[in-house]
Amino acid sequence: MARVERFKSISKTKLILFTIWLVSFLVLTFCTIVIMAYPGPIPLKYKILLFFPLQVASGFFFPISIGKIIQWIRERDLATVLWNFISDCSDAGLSRFYASREKNAKIDLERRFREHKKGDILLTGPSLRLFLAPGAYFHAVIKDNIKSYETYGVNIRIVHADMERNVSVPIRAYVEEFNPDGRHPRGKHRVRLDWASDIFDWNRSIDDIKSFDLAEFYKDFYRKYGSAPSVYRCRCVSDLENVAGGIRELNATTEGGNVIRARQSMCAPYFTAVIFPDICYYTPNILHQEAPANMPMLAFLAGGPVYDKILTHFKFLWWSGEDYEKLRGPSNERDPSA
Repeated sequence: MARVERFKSISKTKLILFTIWLVSFLVLTFCTIVIMAYPGPIPLKYKILLFFPLQVASGFFFPISIGKIIQWIRERDLATVLWNFISDCSDAGLSRFYASREKNAKIDLERRFREHKKGDILLTGPSLRLFLAPGAYFHAVIKDNIKSYETYGVNIRIVHADMERNVSVPIRAYVEEFNPDGRHPRGKHRVRLDWASDIFDWNRSIDDIKSFDLAEFYKDFYRKYGSAPSVYRCRCVSDLENVAGGIRELNATTEGGNVIRARQSMCAPYFTAVIFPDICYYTPNILHQEAPANMPMLAFLAGGPVYDKILTHFKFLWWSGEDYEKLRGPSNERDPSA
């Protein structure tokens, strides 16, 4: 209702402005014609009477006209900017921009999973918890469709972080869960990290915390908090363990037991990509004290330069990663000649 009232108000204002401009134009035209047509016979007092409305009309007519011309130029400029933006998006193969991974992004991605029938689905990210951990939203979507994938010969190939060797997992855990001195609050109130404070000291560095060494934290991380028996299991490691369990659970519902094929990598990227044969959904990630960061999601069409680069990067991650079977020990390795 408010929008309708606002529209009426804008329309009324434009109508009044146009009326003033039209009347001014008519008065200006009439007075100018009379003065130019009869320069001599008109007495001076009548000329003064003509010059007065002429000046008043000019005071309205020219500012309104100039204002409209400036507005038109600005609109043309905005149109040029918009056209250039659309052209750049087209060159990059950008099909859709989502402000976050929620709402429309989640709806569109779910639809793609449900309608997919041809070609492998490729997923990569730090943990892929939102897709493969039991209880996660897309785990349920994949579970509903995994038998259909098997029927159509579709495999889901995933690459995520190696829960014992990936170099980014300890730093991610430190940023998301630990106190500045490297100790875990373990249920207590977490102390804010220096760089997350409202007043940031640009001269202070992590080296000023004498009791903490980030390099040593990384070296000891998997021993203290990793997948091996430890005092406390960090959330990002638990996420990876839950994903492994979710993959086994999903594969167990299929006849072949291997629709989802997973590898772990030391260099898994700090972004999430879901690659279909015709489109790729890409979400950048950042180190942030609150997880998930929920950054915007972009959709790139196949054949475009960005899609091709993300696909090539996935191939590198897959090539450089290790199968889950290999990570469980030599006895479970398959015979290459089989």
